[in-house]
Amino acid sequence: MKSVFLSTLLLLAMSHAGFAAPKSFQELEPRISELLREFKGAGLAIGVVKNNEIVYADGFGMRDLENQKPVEPETIFPIGSITKSFTSTLIGMLDSESQISLDSRPGEYVSGFSFANHQMNELVSVSDLLSHRSGLGNQGTSEILFPDDDMLEVVHRIKHLEPQGKVLDSFAYSNMAYTLAAVIYEQVADESWETALNKRIFTPLNMTRTFSSLEEMKTAQNYALPYGIYDDEIVDLKFEAFNSIRPAGAVKSTVVDLANWIRVWMSGGEFGGKQVIPSDFVRNATRLQNTKQDRYEADAFLQGEGFGWRLRSSYGKFRVEHGGNTFGFSSVLAMFPFDDFGVVILTNQDNSLLPHIVLDVITRHHFGLPEIENYPISVTPVYRPNLETKAYRSEQPLSYPLEKYTGAYDAAGYGKVRVELIDGRLYLRFPEVTFHLEHLGADSFYMEGTSTFDDVYNPEFKVSFRAIGDGKLVLELHSQSQPIVFSGAPL
Repeated sequence: MKSVFLSTLLLLAMSHAGFAAPKSFQELEPRISELLREFKGAGLAIGVVKNNEIVYADGFGMRDLENQKPVEPETIFPIGSITKSFTSTLIGMLDSESQISLDSRPGEYVSGFSFANHQMNELVSVSDLLSHRSGLGNQGTSEILFPDDDMLEVVHRIKHLEPQGKVLDSFAYSNMAYTLAAVIYEQVADESWETALNKRIFTPLNMTRTFSSLEEMKTAQNYALPYGIYDDEIVDLKFEAFNSIRPAGAVKSTVVDLANWIRVWMSGGEFGGKQVIPSDFVRNATRLQNTKQDRYEADAFLQGEGFGWRLRSSYGKFRVEHGGNTFGFSSVLAMFPFDDFGVVILTNQDNSLLPHIVLDVITRHHFGLPEIENYPISVTPVYRPNLETKAYRSEQPLSYPLEKYTGAYDAAGYGKVRVELIDGRLYLRFPEVTFHLEHLGADSFYMEGTSTFDDVYNPEFKVSFRAIGDGKLVLELHSQSQPIVFSGAPL
């Protein structure tokens, strides 16, 4: 990790350059610069739309701290899960063209596809994928520790993956569900998700600095670098690869381009005199499709999910929004359709509340609501020790000599791992990363990062071994609600 001293940032946060701003928004610029300093953020960009026009676009701070390159309105940021609104739109286009039905089962469009149980196969529709009602939920272990760029290959893992929520009766946020949605698009339209984005969305909306790949972004230049907070210092991070979950989070864009995304949604799908997004899908995507939530906000009289959007009541007004988090970046895009007002905020700070705070400052100012003087300064450190896992420590000895734990283990829906003994220490090797296994007690360990896995993203999951009846050990990875069982090593 490379540290950037915070004292440098105090000077950088005052830097901003953008479009000529209405006086109303210029009044906020000192406050925004102050918040950037308080959050120890590197940079941020803001775009505001009112009455179908971009009325403000500006950059604050630095996109590149080492070379002191400022954020500008045209600076490209990875936008994380705001990507879901683009993927859902492609599905909405096919539905409007009668190429698919949102009410149909995914297996009707993807040959050989199956969920993990009969109930899901019978009940889950394409629309349920978009509104997080499917129950599939978070399958991050399969997506991240067993990465694969082939989305079709990955969605066929789903038949082995246990649902993480109640089918059709839960909010089980799922990146993999959006991968499945993109595969449905590709199978029906006979073109890639990336091609479809460019042809059907980016080009018609003049989003000339919006991309679906890291390589394209870097070729375009003027892009923000990823940063986070570690030991109270700013650190350089790595860009997230996304692999198979590209349709859930891989888009990179600018506040100027995303202002056009706001404009088309608040204009019923029209842009430049053309119907880019089907108007019926705009209506359905911004209606409540899932009222279940993992938590409820006390002051919200409306809260739920649309298709690729989250729906809320804020300040007594209807709000359509989505946030985005990816390695080194946090963002939010919010629209108030009945007020024809929208805001997008992009930052190059990992897992930060900053864009949401700045959004609150801007919306309160716009609607003439009382200001909040002291906001909570909340930035999740990029590395947090897993104290819960380490609390399992005991004095119980291992059941077997270390070499008995070595060998290959395999789990359907995930892949193969290997446990190796090197210089008296056990190591757990995944396809692309390796962890040291630190003993907790008995036959339990926790995963500790090595040089192949940046320690700021060390998950420190618990790993346990147990003997089964056929004279073999199984490895249990405690990374989800229920342990994932890898079988294979003979005693």
